[in-house]
Amino acid sequence: MEKKAILFDFDGTVADSIPWIFKEINRHAEEYGFQPISDDKFGALRSSTLPELVKQFNISLFKLPFFIATVRREVRRDIDKMGLCKGMKELLLSLKDKGLRMGIVSSSPRENIESFLNKHDVMSIFEFIHSELNIFGKSAAIEGVTREHNMKIEETIYVGDEIRDIEACRAIGLDVISVTWGFNDEVGLRKHGASHIADAPGDILKLLE
Repeated sequence: MEKKAILFDFDGTVADSIPWIFKEINRHAEEYGFQPISDDKFGALRSSTLPELVKQFNISLFKLPFFIATVRREVRRDIDKMGLCKGMKELLLSLKDKGLRMGIVSSSPRENIESFLNKHDVMSIFEFIHSELNIFGKSAAIEGVTREHNMKIEETIYVGDEIRDIEACRAIGLDVISVTWGFNDEVGLRKHGASHIADAPGDILKLLE
């Protein structure tokens, strides 16, 4: 694939934050009306879409924004304890050396992302960070970012760990690399149309070559 620009998701793709998010979801589960999720159950859920999870756990759509805000706030407290996904820093430096433009488009708060990237000394690698707090508005956010930064769709690719990343990119005709080390597993990603799969950051380099 001949690409000049790469957009990255943050949680579960660049940052190894899924265990922390999972912990906070469980910590506040009963408060918002559903049972905590066991480790075994979480593994089985990794093939599910976000709407499927909301339905399965009978999470109130009225309460959902407040629940997400609570989890985000608690994750911010632990952001300095989180690490980069294994092999990610090496990948980012390699892509930078190749002259590719890089940015982040994520539903995580911008201050969380900036704090994390500065801690791991990779902030300067990224040309920009776009935070889209509406978890259901990712396709519009990605499309807006490509226009704002003069990135041609055919020359750009998105890297993410969720089914909704595939769906968002498909809606605007953008290529996507789906990683298996984040929230959704390979079964779920392929079921929803993933055409490029990376099991480790080094695979992303191979796909781009």
